[in-house]
Amino acid sequence: MVVDGIEVYEGHWRAAREGVQSVASFQFECPPDALSYSLLRRSGRAVSQVGVTGCGHRDVYTRIGSEWFGSGQREAAADAQQRIEAAAQAAAAAQRQQSQQ
Repeated sequence: MVVDGIEVYEGHWRAAREGVQSVASFQFECPPDALSYSLLRRSGRAVSQVGVTGCGHRDVYTRIGSEWFGSGQREAAADAQQRIEAAAQAAAAAQRQQSQQ
């Protein structure tokens, strides 16, 4: 499907909107049906960044791993990115160790 002129998988767009909806609704003190979404960035055809507006507020949410982080959550997003990188490094080390046996 095409969202804001960008082609993405429909299921990924739906999941992205669902992923940010409850947080944005809470942060903006705004009912979910008053929120509007813009696709800002993708990775392949997967959604990686969504803009949300509603009730006079707006924010950008970025997907890191399977979690969504608003622009005010930079520290939490950095922590999540470090966990993902550490897990990837551990998996690569384990794979190297297995191939040496």
